[in-house]
Amino acid sequence: MIDKIIRLSACIGVVFLAIKFLNAEHASATYQALSLTEVDMWLALVFFSIFIFVVLAFMFQVSMKVVGVNLPLKISFISTSMNTFFNTVLPMKGGLWIRGAYLERYFNVPWKNYLFVVSTSQIMQIGFLLGMLAIALLLDNVALRSLSSYLIGLPIEIIALSLIALSLSVLLIIRTKFGKKILTQLIKGLALWSNKPAQIGKFVTLVALLNIVTCLRFWLSFTAVGHTLSLNDAVIIYCLLAIGLSWAFTPGNIGVQEAATVFISAIFGVDISIALAASIVDRAASMLVILLIGGFAAYRSSRPID
Repeated sequence: MIDKIIRLSACIGVVFLAIKFLNAEHASATYQALSLTEVDMWLALVFFSIFIFVVLAFMFQVSMKVVGVNLPLKISFISTSMNTFFNTVLPMKGGLWIRGAYLERYFNVPWKNYLFVVSTSQIMQIGFLLGMLAIALLLDNVALRSLSSYLIGLPIEIIALSLIALSLSVLLIIRTKFGKKILTQLIKGLALWSNKPAQIGKFVTLVALLNIVTCLRFWLSFTAVGHTLSLNDAVIIYCLLAIGLSWAFTPGNIGVQEAATVFISAIFGVDISIALAASIVDRAASMLVILLIGGFAAYRSSRPID
């Protein structure tokens, strides 16, 4: 019930902001910025999106080896692509459950091992993002002051609502049966990782590569619409987005991600029209790859893969 309320509130908020935006002068400016996008930029964004799929497949393969499951790279790529596809069309990251069921049925991967991979991978990625964010803020005093000033200036009502939403999310995890399973597997999983230093090194390297490439794609999306965003600002905005949207409110965080991009970018002085145009370009490039590669993977996952 709590997760439905959170998702419904997020969707209502997105629809309200969209209506308000479309009635404003920013709509024409956004269209003008989108018209500046050239073919070579689209191709570069699509290339980055495909590369991200490959890195995700390697990450999943390395994670599964920690629990003694040696998935061929082909299977890892197909299952990860399928997972991404269903995450985009189903709420609450539904692709995670479908991938788990698929691996259990066709490759005898126990759910407890799969839950371990999902939970520990998420924790490690969030930890890496927090590190990236801290370094980027320390390297840019202006950005740090802008973010600090904005947070200090927030109305007490917004802060209270944010704390309530965070508390509800934590309760949702620890009070549900599935949430308890994830926490249990996370504790056990961290102990397994500690005994596999080589696998930790490989996984952290892949996490770094994933976030660097995704951040570059995010930065390139602003360049594609004619805005010169500093790389450091791109890192800060990307990290805040990735951390905040690690819990999917809508299928693929569609709408929520775009609204969040506009909101966070505005803190660092980026025009609303530019931020929205950049988020649309980034979404369009990634969706093209998700629908083509992920859609094909979802079709292939309907039967065993040789």
